[in-house]
Amino acid sequence: MGTIGDAFPQALCETCKHINLKALKHAHGFVHLPSLKALMDSASDCDLCKLILEACGHYADMQGLEITAETRQLGPVRLFATGREGGSSGMGWRKLESLEEQQLSPKVIVMVGKLNQHLSMVPSRSILLEMYALEGSAAVRSGVAELRETEGHAACEANFSRLKKWLQCCRRNHMICSLEHIKPLIGPSPMPKRLIDLGIPDISPATPRIIDTRGRQEQYVALSYCWGPNKHLCTNKKNVRDMEKSVPIELLPQTIKDAFLVAQSVGVRYIWIDALCIIQDDDEEWNIEAKRMGAIYANAYFTIAATCAEQAEDGFLRHRTLKKVGIPLRVDSASKVDGNVYFRNPSDFLHDHQAYVLESPLLRRAWVLQETLLSRRTVHFSSKQMYWECRCAFFAEDGMTEDADCREHAHEFLNMISILKGGIHSEQLAEMFFRLWGSILLRYSSLSITRPSDKLPALSGLASLAERVLGYRYLYGIWNFNLPYGLFWHPVHRPMAHTTEWRAPSWSWAALEGAVTFEKYFPEEDSRIRLMDGPDDSQLPGVMRITGKIHSCYVSLDLQPQPKPCRSDRKLRSIPVTPPEYVFAEDESKLTGYCASTDTSSYNLYGKTLGVSLLRMTEGRLMSAQNAGERNICRFDGERGNETGFFFLRLSCADQMEFHHCRGLLLRRVDSATDAYERVGIGWSTDSLWHTTSETLVTLV
Repeated sequence: MGTIGDAFPQALCETCKHINLKALKHAHGFVHLPSLKALMDSASDCDLCKLILEACGHYADMQGLEITAETRQLGPVRLFATGREGGSSGMGWRKLESLEEQQLSPKVIVMVGKLNQHLSMVPSRSILLEMYALEGSAAVRSGVAELRETEGHAACEANFSRLKKWLQCCRRNHMICSLEHIKPLIGPSPMPKRLIDLGIPDISPATPRIIDTRGRQEQYVALSYCWGPNKHLCTNKKNVRDMEKSVPIELLPQTIKDAFLVAQSVGVRYIWIDALCIIQDDDEEWNIEAKRMGAIYANAYFTIAATCAEQAEDGFLRHRTLKKVGIPLRVDSASKVDGNVYFRNPSDFLHDHQAYVLESPLLRRAWVLQETLLSRRTVHFSSKQMYWECRCAFFAEDGMTEDADCREHAHEFLNMISILKGGIHSEQLAEMFFRLWGSILLRYSSLSITRPSDKLPALSGLASLAERVLGYRYLYGIWNFNLPYGLFWHPVHRPMAHTTEWRAPSWSWAALEGAVTFEKYFPEEDSRIRLMDGPDDSQLPGVMRITGKIHSCYVSLDLQPQPKPCRSDRKLRSIPVTPPEYVFAEDESKLTGYCASTDTSSYNLYGKTLGVSLLRMTEGRLMSAQNAGERNICRFDGERGNETGFFFLRLSCADQMEFHHCRGLLLRRVDSATDAYERVGIGWSTDSLWHTTSETLVTLV
């Protein structure tokens, strides 16, 4: 066994030490070992054999294959280099012929056993490794692909230098990332009330202290991080004067210390951190600053994202384990060693970004979503590498970026708000906004939050910015523009649980725990309600008064199929006709309506006695409701219970092929004296005789 004489000594078998470029390019590749069993035996002593075996195992797991005694006899094991242009065919394949290209791609195909006519370079179809050389090495001159490695420690001069270059590139080339471009959106005086002064860069030692900005414009960075369950140093009414003199660094959690280092390393004097810059036991100040959170992150020079830290004590500037194997470079079997090449598991950029950023501890936190969406520039410190994203570009520490947009909603919101500044003037723009807002809520409502009462405050910065720019009212998570669409949200998983303490009215998705979504956008012109009053926190919180049509509603527990309804009475559109009752089976295959007797009981709605017919409904599947003909169907948000008497408020209605397709809220009356209702679910009705019911004032709580 031997070692490679560089910073990463490796144990190699004799076969691996004699891998050469000529054999890798040959039509039959480099014959490595005679069988998979031989590879397994050699892997105990050879680092490269171990890496190849791990790649084989990963492929077997991905394909659901089992390595048996028979499989172990398969062979030989071969390695094939690939061309930079995607193989001989140019379509991600390599033919079984000698590779003539001088410049190689990083992908090396591993084959075990019988050869195919074409070798795929697609990860899901082949066993792949990456072979590469470092910048300026002899291997690069021989045609080996040059790749950049991640640094061994996040806090190194190379990374801080790289971050400075990213910042410089963005400042020089990305106009829409500039503060001047964002100011019309975030409005005047976007400065936080307080900042942490780290001292003049390059002059040390400096003692950090909290300053009152008094609206003074200063360049600062912001920190986005997870607090975690443990308490750490915060600013409060008792210690704020001491913090203005000096912040005791020794009492700070590691994440905040790391953020200080990053800011100082790129020459930024001021930093904003919520725990230190907001007096945590001052509810009035906290509420004011929470609503300005969006502007605080948007105004920041850039945001430091402690992406890999689960809690403040963890820190994010960490050592990284670099898993690579170096071997001596030989052009052919007879040539001398000319430097090193390296093998590693293939980099899957989109997969890595998903795993190390989008699914990181930080981005699972509800508060962080608006910080991500509103920051002009963000630097993610993940456990694998450093990522940069701004409104125009995406970079990774290892240089492996792709054209695909892996940033999810990041910066799309700011770009959309820029387009919509001044109002939503067309249904096309409305659909664009609500599609984006719906996708944001789907993501946000599935994230974790430490204090349930923060459900709406954690989104208030985003909402305040949109409210100011669009000119529409934000009502507990929805908008007064196209109110029916906003009210018609769906739980992703039923039943949803109600919060133990009140934080939002029943008609808001924030009243429940769990993810919510919206159906395909429907235009405001389909609306059948008008907002008359509220909600106004100065009176009763969350009370909304709207004008619309409401039916008493019977939700049947009967799951048996029924005969089809008689439709003869539906032709009498010119005279008041009482709609028939309906019963629908819960199972999709049993959805059949039937004609039945009607209940013409009268209900007093705000002083008006209306002969409201009784609609019968049962729970049904969403797809069934959307494809229904003459059917009424509903879905409960929470537990179903045994109640059968409810009310159905029509929100919107669209004529479709000779019947009316109406969406609405399933309501429970909670106060007979005031006729106040709470939401318990949603429903669809295709009853064409809503004209028999008069509009009335409805109070939702």
